[in-house]
Amino acid sequence: MRNLANSYHPKKIFWDEFPQFLDVDPFAELYSKDRSPGKRVSSMKMWAMCLIYDPESDFYNLPQKEDKVKSAMNRNHRIKLNLEETKKLADEFYNMFMTQADKSLLNWERRMKERDEFLEGIKWSLDSYNEEGRLVKGTADQLDKLHSQTAKHFKEHQIIYKEVQELKAKEDRSNKKSNIQELDV
Repeated sequence: MRNLANSYHPKKIFWDEFPQFLDVDPFAELYSKDRSPGKRVSSMKMWAMCLIYDPESDFYNLPQKEDKVKSAMNRNHRIKLNLEETKKLADEFYNMFMTQADKSLLNWERRMKERDEFLEGIKWSLDSYNEEGRLVKGTADQLDKLHSQTAKHFKEHQIIYKEVQELKAKEDRSNKKSNIQELDV
């Protein structure tokens, strides 16, 4: 996975930094429809995508990150983001720069967040009896079991994360080696 958000600077034109996006729709279409000087509007939209959807972005884990980035782009750069448009671009954005291992890790992290939110939403209760004398099962036993599985899920996540990091390191070594060979020529 490349860290596109790390390259972000509002004065940089996204298309100059990552010209490969110009060869693939829907990004090429976004670029071609942009009539702003220097393609600044579409560039800022792409930078916003990086800030919102790149897992390495400082914004990635923020709650309501889409709204926060949208507000910042409007306030700081007078760019009005259409979040529906950016969501439509997001799938292709992920396909463009993430390996399958990256996508699997990202999906695992999403599921862990969903699980945490789900568990947080369940109130603890004990078994009790209603007015008719019927047993009403509480949630304590189920919650205890679910919480005890959290460590297992985290360990599985760590295994996937380690694999992704090893693949990334291998790719970086390979890229450095090919760059050195080009210099020797």
